[in-house]
Amino acid sequence: MSITAPPRNTPISSIQGQGQIEQRESADASGEPSGGPSIRLLVDALALAARHSAASSIHFVFMDWGHLREILAAGDEVYGELKDLIVWVKSEAGQGLLYRSQHELLLVFENSAGAHQNTFDLGQHRQTRSNVWSHADVVALIADAMRDCSRRSDIVLDPFIGSGTTILAAERSGRRCYGVDLDPLNVDAAVRRWQVLTRRDAVLAGTTTTFDEVTAARSTTKHGGRK
Repeated sequence: MSITAPPRNTPISSIQGQGQIEQRESADASGEPSGGPSIRLLVDALALAARHSAASSIHFVFMDWGHLREILAAGDEVYGELKDLIVWVKSEAGQGLLYRSQHELLLVFENSAGAHQNTFDLGQHRQTRSNVWSHADVVALIADAMRDCSRRSDIVLDPFIGSGTTILAAERSGRRCYGVDLDPLNVDAAVRRWQVLTRRDAVLAGTTTTFDEVTAARSTTKHGGRK
């Protein structure tokens, strides 16, 4: 499965109340004009996620209501079917145009037709899970989505990993997250959050060098060896 929150063409500096994790302007699409370019970005990224995912896997995509047209257009081009639309009702309202916004949309696409993973058997055993969610935090929400549509040890893909929320949710739910981000500071933040959660050292692939050792070495190189 895949779960991700693509950039939304809104300059982050113009948004108030982003939460505890401060984010930089997106290297992909922040502040770009709405319309064609944003749809193209979504299509390119989601198509890659679909290409590298199992057939009939479920792909969750976060989006605000202001860019609903763009994500629906991209989804029509990339995926086989829109399975559902989840409304995440938040505990507090943020900024808005006419009304203050207190919800987030989570579109649920199916990556080509087929029998997708559904661990709660909606409609088969009279489960009461609905498409209105009220989780207190996004890590818990994403972890629940993973439990719904994947098995333990499955790979979950996030093509816009940002500060690593999907990684934390995967750790919490026993999944493996593969994430991508163009901003190296986002990647560093994601690694640090994982280390704080797990109390373990991230290790550079193919070596025994820890993340903190790599950071220290690069800092020394950047400053010309000065201490």
